[in-house]
Amino acid sequence: MKTLSEYRAEARQALKGKWGTSALFVFVYAVVALIINGVTSIPVPGMEAITTGASLLGMLIILPLAYGMTVGFLGQLRGRELEVGQIFSGYNRRVWVTEIVKFLYIILWGIPAIIIAIVLFTGGAMAGMDLDTLMPIGIFVTLVAMIPMYIKTYAYSMVEYLLADNPELSNREALRESERITNGHKMRLFLLDLSFIGWTLLGILTLFIGLLWVGAYQYTARAAYYEDIKD
Repeated sequence: MKTLSEYRAEARQALKGKWGTSALFVFVYAVVALIINGVTSIPVPGMEAITTGASLLGMLIILPLAYGMTVGFLGQLRGRELEVGQIFSGYNRRVWVTEIVKFLYIILWGIPAIIIAIVLFTGGAMAGMDLDTLMPIGIFVTLVAMIPMYIKTYAYSMVEYLLADNPELSNREALRESERITNGHKMRLFLLDLSFIGWTLLGILTLFIGLLWVGAYQYTARAAYYEDIKD
């Protein structure tokens, strides 16, 4: 297995001379996602159910964009050119359904944490605990309870790459294959993501503009990770 430094080095090599177009690619993705989220999050006075449903619909509409980002930067790592149209390549039945199934599977692993949080806050309130005491305890316990969801998020993190490389895979097969190839390697990907925290903070300090370059860098490094573990 390669080191985290080698993944980042491969990413920088693939991005050499292409940082501008890569940042633009991330920018288009961000603008499209923000527009969809903004339109579907407009509150409807007196109709909370419709507002909530529209927000959920917007979230589901955005999901395939992740596939487009993945395909774009994986292709660039392999020597192909980025094309803006790739961002929308996930809008087909196979990818869309897979993204929804993946999203639901991950959410299901988070349900125990939600239940624990509700029980903890309700029980604490009934027992007369003050909010200042209850809040940090509740947040800590909830975060710990969400660890299985975090693990599944990384277990399914290679689904988009697998769909792109294996057109014959069904959604369930892609999810199972992602679990297989990330088995024993999820911590490596977590640490790779963690290594970008410093760059992310710097990007935020530039009024978020720098995050366009950080996003390109991280997506390409993740693609290098996939190339290393896929076999």
